Amino acid sequence: MTTINNQDDFLGALRSNPRWRGAVPVQIPGEDLMQLAATFDTFLEAQPTQNQRFDRFTEEHRTSHANMAPG
Repeated sequence: MTTINNQDDFLGALRSNPRWRGAVPVQIPGEDLMQLAATFDTFLEAQPTQNQRFDRFTEEHRTSHANMAPG
């Protein structure tokens, strides 16, 4: 039985036991996962602007293409 009294004991136990080391990311989410909600909120805030830019581009493309059509 491993006794863990401090951080060094914990890290040593992880180094010596691969199963424990593999369980840590499952039980303790990393910083990227912790920030995922905020990142998604930022994406949602920017999306209307991106949609407007895409709509303008699409309309410019249609106009340009229509002007190139033989007639």
